Amino acid sequence: MALIDIDGINYVLDIKTNSAEIWRLAKYDKDIIDIPPYILYDSVKYRVTKIASSAFASLSNVRFIKIPDTIVNIGRNAFTGTEWYRNLPDGIVYINNVLYRYKGNMPTNTSIIIPQGIISISPNAFEDCDNLTSVIIPKTVSYIGCGAFNGCTSLKN
Repeated sequence: MALIDIDGINYVLDIKTNSAEIWRLAKYDKDIIDIPPYILYDSVKYRVTKIASSAFASLSNVRFIKIPDTIVNIGRNAFTGTEWYRNLPDGIVYINNVLYRYKGNMPTNTSIIIPQGIISISPNAFEDCDNLTSVIIPKTVSYIGCGAFNGCTSLKN
């Protein structure tokens, strides 16, 4: 593992899998973030696959984030506090093929059918959604983050 900085974004590199995780933003003063699908470091191409918990959380000025479909895992509160996240509509927030989280107040007796093609559910995605009663998860989901359904006291199925 190695921590590097490219264009103000800190990445953790996994040299075994040639993948990279966005760890934090170093000195980032732009209001638009364009996450690359790949980065080049020491002549090696790394696929950007993860965004760490709270990676962008302190960037209240960020109004747009372009996220490539190479991202398969997004950490808890990765975007909380950004203008981009605040402006997303309430409900389930899907980022490409990742179910990131439920935003806003969930209606009473909510049943959710996660669409085919979703490959992961982020940590704490439905945290404290006590109105969630059932969830159907497709076989395409290969990762469910820690605490994804934490506090879902009405969840039966």
